[in-house]
Amino acid sequence: MRWCRFEVEKIILLQKTNEMLFYIYLNHQIRKVVIALKNEYSKNVKFPEVYRAIKSTRQIKNLDGVLYRFNEQYSYFERIDNPAYEINNLIPIEYRDIVSPSTLDLVIRKLKLDETLGLDKKILNQEDYVNLKNGVLFVPELKLLEKDQDKFQFTYMINANYLEGEALESSKKENFNKFLRTSFATEGQKKLLLQVIGYLCTEYTQARIGVFLIGKTSGGKSVVCKMLENLIGINNVSSLNLHEISEKFNIAKLKYAKINISTELNAKPIPNSGLIKALISNDCVYGAVKFEEGSFFKSRCKLLQVSNVLPELKGDSDSEGAFRDRMVVVNFPCKIDSKDRDRDLVKKLINELDYIFTASIISFKQEVYENNFIFDMPQDSINIVNECCISTKDKVEAFINDECVASKDKNLKEHSYILFSAFIDYCKQNFYTSCTQNEFTNAMLELGFEKRKFRKSDKNRIGFLGIKLNEK
Repeated sequence: MRWCRFEVEKIILLQKTNEMLFYIYLNHQIRKVVIALKNEYSKNVKFPEVYRAIKSTRQIKNLDGVLYRFNEQYSYFERIDNPAYEINNLIPIEYRDIVSPSTLDLVIRKLKLDETLGLDKKILNQEDYVNLKNGVLFVPELKLLEKDQDKFQFTYMINANYLEGEALESSKKENFNKFLRTSFATEGQKKLLLQVIGYLCTEYTQARIGVFLIGKTSGGKSVVCKMLENLIGINNVSSLNLHEISEKFNIAKLKYAKINISTELNAKPIPNSGLIKALISNDCVYGAVKFEEGSFFKSRCKLLQVSNVLPELKGDSDSEGAFRDRMVVVNFPCKIDSKDRDRDLVKKLINELDYIFTASIISFKQEVYENNFIFDMPQDSINIVNECCISTKDKVEAFINDECVASKDKNLKEHSYILFSAFIDYCKQNFYTSCTQNEFTNAMLELGFEKRKFRKSDKNRIGFLGIKLNEK
């Protein structure tokens, strides 16, 4: 019997149809098994049971949708950065392996919204108190109190003990005192640093200042920053520079930080000095969050900037003036030679944190708190702030007076790139913010110097007539 082509194709199609029906049936059976297993799990592990088990530990609190876990050793609440990991560890062992990710996610969401788990904002991080390893310090009286969760709740802990009497006298302090002697030329700068450290450890924001550590490379600025990170706690420190803060999704990162340490500050203009002023003034700002709903908040994060020079400000004159009025500058004028540097200095200072904190908080209380939150800056710090206000034209004129010979004699001449390079070095030496070459050229023209192309030292380039660098 001969098969026609049509009949063969019909048989093949029938076979494929039967195979398809078989796979559909198989998937259906698998689905039934999966559903049965899920139902079996749901009988054994119900969401309410898991939630009650976690809540009964009394370790979890929430604040504005963020979870915190109680640190039993030092009696404060630490922010949970990885809720899935932390909450999963609180699930009873008999449930842990069979709780589904969706159930865990539901538990976390409910913990964030449970009003009965909210931290008490009336007693949370009270400004007159500082949470320490050995108790709670009442700053106005420098009185150490016992920790009491009914009176105090904190989301941070300063990594130090407050010392009194004989304990203070006999405490380790040799390395810190040596650091002060080698880093500062005046007693005023030493006192200012102690005042600043004390202020940064408190919850006070009334000073409304931004702190700037200014000075030469290898002068001790980075040592102070690393010491502060250990004192205040790395989880309470952010590290955005002033230029990054102005970016859309970065402001929200300051919401839960106690201090922002920027070690990459440069002389480039700050694009939004008004925003920076709002942050240090404890004004309400909006923090946008990627893929989530943003919110308005009052930042209590204090700003600490480290640089060789103060930055330029870009904005309206009122904002610039207000910002400059809020600058507290600690000047580090000394450069430590490489052969004299102690590579283990930070570790040594960490061992002296008890003394550093105690000396700093006493200095802050007596000299700043009792002085209406006004810092007494030494004259060299004031000069640095004032120099930040000098225009480019004034800086160029000062450079000419100090480093050049200028006259109406057009036989005097210097190429522009030579002058500009010397000007940049001059700005570094005098803690001036520099400028672009175009800005330098415009300032030279405003000062009356003629621009022309000429040959000097076998180079035919653009330069200025009536001026030359001093011979050294």
